[in-house]
Amino acid sequence: AYLHASYTGSVDTFTMILVDRGFSLELIRPLKNFLFHRRSDVLMMTPWFAPIVWEGTYNSEILNEEFRQRNVTVGLSVFAIKKYVVFLKTFLETAETYFMVGHRRFINEVSYLVCVDVDMRFNDQVGVEILSDLFGTLHPVFYAAERRSFTYERRPASQAYVPSDEGDFYYMGSIFGGTVMEVYKLTKKCHEAIMVDKANGIEAIWQEESHLNKYFVYHKPTKILSPEYLWDDNLGSRKIYIKYTHTPVYN
Repeated sequence: AYLHASYTGSVDTFTMILVDRGFSLELIRPLKNFLFHRRSDVLMMTPWFAPIVWEGTYNSEILNEEFRQRNVTVGLSVFAIKKYVVFLKTFLETAETYFMVGHRRFINEVSYLVCVDVDMRFNDQVGVEILSDLFGTLHPVFYAAERRSFTYERRPASQAYVPSDEGDFYYMGSIFGGTVMEVYKLTKKCHEAIMVDKANGIEAIWQEESHLNKYFVYHKPTKILSPEYLWDDNLGSRKIYIKYTHTPVYN
């Protein structure tokens, strides 16, 4: 991604914008055109100028055409072990219906890798609007909360430890992704940290999700998905792209 911007306090007064391959066909685009449809009720950009993807803020036709021209291939990664195998059929059936419809999905060599928990079902179209070098998803419980409410790992002995004065958002561990290289770097770093914790007899408060959040504190995502991408019906009614196939448990 490339950045050159000046801001004077209003959405309309950005004169340049972060160029994210998933959102812009041009190297320079006014913010109001870049986001296509502005929403005043939600945060649409991070402090480091990464777009936050909400319903109605992108033009799927333009994005689909751009990614087809680039001949992009997308892989969907999911792990189903032990009792979680029961969720696999629903996951695969709904993914076939809603995930990257009209785009090339490959098993071997891919441009982007999307990682999703198996105990989910796709509920609506999830397309190329999510793709970027590295993306995470805002947690539906904490997306409007203050930092002190985030359930980061707070024990300094853990490799997932995040100090109380650091961190921007709290992310779900259930859907993330990016280019193959960026996903490799993320998972490698998290795996190494988990192994160190294990050797020291420590398990982070939210296991892999805690390590993912630590990684995103110091390796900022280039795009963030709104909590609409993994909403919980218990939190209120809204359009939902992916849903749990069971009742999630939150702290």
